[in-house]
Amino acid sequence: MGAGANEAAARELALRAARRTEWQLLGFVALVSLAGTVAVLLSAALMSSSSMAMWSLIVFLVFLLGTLMAVPLLAQNVIPVHFERMQLASIARGEHSLSSLAPYDFARVSPASIFLPIGLIGPLALTTVIVSRGPALVPLMAWVGGTLLLFSFAYHRVPNSRRSVKYAAFQTGTGLLGAAWSFGKDLTAGTIVITFALLIVSIACFALMRDRLRPTEPLTAGDASTERAFRWRRWSMAYGPQPGWGQLLWLVMRAVPILGDVLWAARIYSKERLARAPVLYLRSFAYADSARILGEVVAPAASRVAVVAALIHPSQTTASLNQRTHEAWTPLTFGVSNDQWREWYLKELESALAVVVDAGVLSEHTRWELDNAGRILGRDRVMVVGPAGTVGLLPDYWVIEYDTADLRAARNSLTQWLERVVASSFGVAHQSAARQLRH
Repeated sequence: MGAGANEAAARELALRAARRTEWQLLGFVALVSLAGTVAVLLSAALMSSSSMAMWSLIVFLVFLLGTLMAVPLLAQNVIPVHFERMQLASIARGEHSLSSLAPYDFARVSPASIFLPIGLIGPLALTTVIVSRGPALVPLMAWVGGTLLLFSFAYHRVPNSRRSVKYAAFQTGTGLLGAAWSFGKDLTAGTIVITFALLIVSIACFALMRDRLRPTEPLTAGDASTERAFRWRRWSMAYGPQPGWGQLLWLVMRAVPILGDVLWAARIYSKERLARAPVLYLRSFAYADSARILGEVVAPAASRVAVVAALIHPSQTTASLNQRTHEAWTPLTFGVSNDQWREWYLKELESALAVVVDAGVLSEHTRWELDNAGRILGRDRVMVVGPAGTVGLLPDYWVIEYDTADLRAARNSLTQWLERVVASSFGVAHQSAARQLRH
């Protein structure tokens, strides 16, 4: 198939995917509208049987609850789907190529150039202005901090968003909110000294962690900074934002001075370092259940140890692939044209830590990727996950078979295997992996 035919096929797939995203957006709008209608009707019913004071309280609580529900819904779903619809529509019109789908190329861009001077020094400079002008500007400081914080959450979900911008917004927002809370209503000498000291210590924490983890350098066996990157990755993921109460725990720890700075710096810089040797996740774009396998098996297992990377396509875009994956575990995604994906894949294999192949649908292309991974990396660094019967189809490879009714066993097995790969490749053994290697 020639390049023109490939481009035409990609445009057709993009058109279909754009239509699917339009239906998704309509579904989100309908859901929010339904929730708003129910809230209004409920409020009206309560108003007819309550006093005005009670009515005021109810209206406040209903709108507060609605806001708390709507913001995560918009940030997690509407924003990425909307921007992907715009990308897909431009590809369908022939204005952009398939490669423009790449929304998150983590290892190629370092945030340090903008993040450190703006995100860390920014709160210090703005706090200085507040101190010089008096306590009247403290509420403004809190408002600006909260706005920047919300912006960073929303911008994080935008395809092609720059990490340096969202990190700078997040750090500046948290710094300003922390300073506003510390000042309260009185700018006493004690609160000023403590606030400035914490902001300066925050800068020192990030500078120290960057020096210790060296995010711009490749991973090397026997290197002390490589070992620290893996260990800090495990620690930051263990206490980082996770489903359920893990999200609340992370927010509480992030709010603790010094500890929160160390935790976030470790998460940022260890991820950037390990992204230089990612775990490649391979699957057929025709496999409808790949989003679930990624979200419930591969991403939570691999992200605790390493960084996951995957290709996207108009037939399976980032929003579609990540729909079952928690925000803390989403993989790096790359869009590559139909004529260049083999070349891209072979180049990525040269630096990959390992390869995980989802054999739910074992297509010709997936089999080619699997065979080349075994040839270049060695079969000990290639794992196949698939439904019952996969072992018989691929007897020469390591295989983890999963039961779709309960995927926990497959997830745990994949984590243990990746720990062994890290231990054998870089000599950085987790306690569980060390025990398995000794036995």
